[in-house]
Amino acid sequence: MISINATLFLQILHFLILAYILNRFLFRPILNLINDREKHIEDTKIEAERIKNETVSLIEKSASLERNARIDAGHRSEELKREATEISDIF
Repeated sequence: MISINATLFLQILHFLILAYILNRFLFRPILNLINDREKHIEDTKIEAERIKNETVSLIEKSASLERNARIDAGHRSEELKREATEISDIF
């Protein structure tokens, strides 16, 4: 049969002290490390998404500039051909 004496209370006290020490020096630092890691991963995902959006924007801008340059080059080419035709007609 179990007898309740001073050793039971001493064991409970030792358990509570051990639980406090483990929480203070083992579990809390590990949980803080895990939380910091999750925050870093989330920040990295946000930064990657921002860079992706910026890249898409720059690609679209580059394509637009290229398209406009090709149109301008085509107009300039037609203008030069017209000028060359006018000059050749004069001679």
